[in-house]
Amino acid sequence: MIEWIKKRREVKKILQQLDSCAGEFTFPMLDNGYVYLIDSRMTLFSSKNYWGITIEVIGFSTRGGGHDGINNAVHIYGNFPGCRPGLQNENFFYFTDDINGQKAFDEEYQFYLNPHAKSVLIDGIEYELVHQKEQYLKAEISIDGDYIGIQDYLRLIWPQIVEKPFLSTEKLLQITHRDLNEKIRLEEWWHPDLVEDELPSKTETFIKIAHAFVNDDFNRLSKLSESTNTNWRNWPEGGTL
Repeated sequence: MIEWIKKRREVKKILQQLDSCAGEFTFPMLDNGYVYLIDSRMTLFSSKNYWGITIEVIGFSTRGGGHDGINNAVHIYGNFPGCRPGLQNENFFYFTDDINGQKAFDEEYQFYLNPHAKSVLIDGIEYELVHQKEQYLKAEISIDGDYIGIQDYLRLIWPQIVEKPFLSTEKLLQITHRDLNEKIRLEEWWHPDLVEDELPSKTETFIKIAHAFVNDDFNRLSKLSESTNTNWRNWPEGGTL
């Protein structure tokens, strides 16, 4: 009975940390009004005494614009030494660039593709820029106005990128704690809608994750991919402010 109470308290602590970050807007909001969601990934780590979660959110921020707006925002949670739960400024990682001095994006607003540019670097690899609107329509990506939005291009090209620009396990350990061990990586899951006041502690995904840490049993988490909402199409309000 005492062991059961102890585990229950540990589960509560984990969920309280996530809820606290949600209240402080440092937990991923997939329909953030200033960020067009492109992709996301969650990695769970643990050791004998510590637990850790990283949630990487790749998106295009209208506040940054251009290459400065395309980033991987790595949110970190845990109880390991030095952990600062939430999203820190140093944990934004950028991965696109121009090629041969030709601007990939419009210079005035930094929201659209440069119609005269041919390609862009994504994580060091050259990709052709797609200017034909019919290609987007085929992919069921709507285009507003006369120009191709940066987020529209990224969403179109994303399935062609074999090695997505998420951080390696080694890099994640560098920004968390070396004593941690990777337990499971989730490409999809059911995420709380913070705008609708949903909290991690009321979401099956994070309840199960908290129990997995406390019981050191991550086998059942593979089933979290059976019911998911992390695809960008499920968050149409993102980036629209």
